[in-house]
Amino acid sequence: MSSTDKQNLTLSSKRWLILFFFFLSGASGLIYEVLWVRQLTLIFGATVLAVSTVLSAFMAGLALGSYFFGRWVDKSRVSPLKIYVFLEIGIGLIALLLPFAFKLMLIIFPLLTASFGFSLLLFNLIRFLLLFGLLLLPTFLMGGTLPVISRLFVQAEENIGRDLGNVYGWNTLGATLGCFLTGFWLIKNIGVANSNYLAVAINFLVAAGVFLLLRDLLDLPGVPKIIPDQQKSWQLPTGEKFFILLAIGLSGFTALSYEVIWFRLLTLVLGASAYAFTTMLTVFLAGIALGSLIGGRWADKSDNPLFGLAVLEILIGIFGIIIVAVFTH
Repeated sequence: MSSTDKQNLTLSSKRWLILFFFFLSGASGLIYEVLWVRQLTLIFGATVLAVSTVLSAFMAGLALGSYFFGRWVDKSRVSPLKIYVFLEIGIGLIALLLPFAFKLMLIIFPLLTASFGFSLLLFNLIRFLLLFGLLLLPTFLMGGTLPVISRLFVQAEENIGRDLGNVYGWNTLGATLGCFLTGFWLIKNIGVANSNYLAVAINFLVAAGVFLLLRDLLDLPGVPKIIPDQQKSWQLPTGEKFFILLAIGLSGFTALSYEVIWFRLLTLVLGASAYAFTTMLTVFLAGIALGSLIGGRWADKSDNPLFGLAVLEILIGIFGIIIVAVFTH
């Protein structure tokens, strides 16, 4: 048996350990997100502006990181797990420095006020761009973790939905737990600074755990790409590919719109607080995690996944209307 075959057998036996580390990675990411909303609320003086800035930067960073690292990991000779270790270390180091950057912003912003006079719109735009740029750094690295780990898990065309669903679902379950604990327990009991240190420690712990417990997989190049004969069912005309990507992009646009809208609705019940944001985001993430775990398996068995996507989008819209109607009463 070749060394690669032995590594693949080891990978099969340690898949759940990798998913556990990815679960922890998701938890640390959402600890950061809730903390950033809390810290940016102090800077903006308005929770809605803070939430919009954090969500925009978070999703933009995830998208850009996923796009960049997804292409790089396919071409790189560096194994996916080694890349993942460096990503986790990078996230932790940047997150460790961000609180100091936020304090620096509190010094810079009054100077900007003097420079731009009383143009509140321009002042808020500059604050948004500066803070957006800061948060883009760690979220860009976070975005790279999903395609890198997926490179190890996607093993066959017939199980792509299940494999990706497991990876994304467990990561999002960790994010759900991190969001809930931070908003309802960590900040209250250990404070913002210590909560940030805890999230950083989780990043470093994950990196150390992968390096020590999965040492025999660190040189595994990742699962080979699906061979051309298996790819025939994946070939779509360019126009259809563009339409599908556009539909997914619009779906993401509406999803983030729902997040902001539902947060505003929850403030009517809970007030404009971190509790409203935490409640909204915890439920949002829990739904995404369960949908990913269940939907991934369903997608593998579906003969027409595009029809399924259309049905899901219609149902999302219907329930979006129902939720607004319920909250107004």
